[in-house]
Amino acid sequence: MIQHWLVPVVREAGLEGADQLNIGSDTDLVAVWDTVAMRTGLSAEHLTELVAAHYRLEVADLDSADAHASRLIPGVVARKLNVVPL
Repeated sequence: MIQHWLVPVVREAGLEGADQLNIGSDTDLVAVWDTVAMRTGLSAEHLTELVAAHYRLEVADLDSADAHASRLIPGVVARKLNVVPL
């Protein structure tokens, strides 16, 4: 089985319970996020920070989103790809 991209990220971080995760790459992102948070004991916010650090990114500040950015990506596409235009 090809693992979801989040599984190796949390395994690399050495989180307790991460080595027992077995989540397929075709699993819905929201379900994966919730499962990983629950099994590792992390809050969604801490998981967000861990993933951002792994990829050397800052956590997005949704309050600073540009109002015009949402016009660049149609809502249907944003929901399908689980993205938020900032």
